[in-house]
Amino acid sequence: ALYAIKEHFKNAQFILYGSLVSTALFKEFPNSKIIIENKLSRYKQALSLRKELGKIDLSFAFRSAFSSKIILHILKTKQRYFFDKNKHKEEHQVLKYLYFIENSLSIKAHSKDLKLPFKLKFQ
Repeated sequence: ALYAIKEHFKNAQFILYGSLVSTALFKEFPNSKIIIENKLSRYKQALSLRKELGKIDLSFAFRSAFSSKIILHILKTKQRYFFDKNKHKEEHQVLKYLYFIENSLSIKAHSKDLKLPFKLKFQ
């Protein structure tokens, strides 16, 4: 799903915010900054991030939790999109995320290849 966004917004800067586990998969994603969520003070953290990050044009919450909605509201993102876990129930989770991005941005991804930005240590 992130690659579909990158394909559409070629020069975009990405801020990946979430748990250590969820963001670790994308530590090599180009043009990205990873911010690990502090679950004990997530709303206070969001307030300080709003000052630090400045203007955010688009945000996508890949969780349907209410806390995600609050955080994106605190960050004052211009356009916010929220994942609906009840759509495409029979699909693989990765494809659900891809469809979420396609529907949110009214685009069609050029590739449905599933990939993660890993750099192999051996070849």
